[in-house]
Amino acid sequence: MNTLTLKPISEEPTIDKVVDYPDYILLHMLRVGPSSVEADMSLPHDETIEFRLRERNTGVSNIIGRVPVHLYRIILARFSVFSGLENPYHGSVLFSCEFEREGRLRHHRFSLFLCNEPTMSYWLRLYLYSIEGVFPSFK
Repeated sequence: MNTLTLKPISEEPTIDKVVDYPDYILLHMLRVGPSSVEADMSLPHDETIEFRLRERNTGVSNIIGRVPVHLYRIILARFSVFSGLENPYHGSVLFSCEFEREGRLRHHRFSLFLCNEPTMSYWLRLYLYSIEGVFPSFK
């Protein structure tokens, strides 16, 4: 499993910095804890695609990012390369990041499912599913 290093980004990247979008999304998830992020071009939209984060323990859902439709596929491609997905157009990959929690660095494990294929669809599902080998359950 690849361990990724993230850039410290606290605000949603501007249009000229879309290369930093994976770092932004992952850091947002790391701060929240077990959660998932979904973004889907097939959902109704007003020329922007939303990245929606859902906290695993509470079910609370928030929009943590919006990107113009014309940049969405570029961001999906960046997620593919960044996470180590073998096929840049579709597939799944597991990876981890280290993040400080409770006073020490802990491994946080992610699972990415992505489709960026013109003949199928454009979507992303990203899950923070384990912290230091503990698989949290629903409350």
